[in-house]
Amino acid sequence: MNTVKTSIGKTLSNVATLVACKTIKGTSFVGVRNYTNSKDEISNQTFLVGINYANLLDSDLKTL
Repeated sequence: MNTVKTSIGKTLSNVATLVACKTIKGTSFVGVRNYTNSKDEISNQTFLVGINYANLLDSDLKTL
């Protein structure tokens, strides 16, 4: 039963993270601390969200 509770807890945490990311306006950094993968390796990750890569390339081209 604990495995089911743990799985549900992780799922709810993932949903909360997705909802929080969807509410970000503009470009921002999102950090994930103590991520544990399937091999029990722990890491901290930082993601850049809300960026439009095509606009970035267009802006760089104009700068060049």
